[in-house]
Amino acid sequence: MMDCSAEAEDATVFTAAQTAALKHSSGGARIVLAYTSIREAKDCRFCWQDGWELGTPAWLTGRRES
Repeated sequence: MMDCSAEAEDATVFTAAQTAALKHSSGGARIVLAYTSIREAKDCRFCWQDGWELGTPAWLTGRRES
């Protein structure tokens, strides 16, 4: 599994060309899959936007108790 960036910051997000290169690595063609876990959104991640707080955006509702 890999993150969307090399250094977990906006400046190192993998480009479309880098992602395409993964599909054609040595050893043959590969399928490249990704997912985003909204459940693990954290304010320390580079994708967090200033101004986000509980309820803004609407889907940001806080910790879910099991």
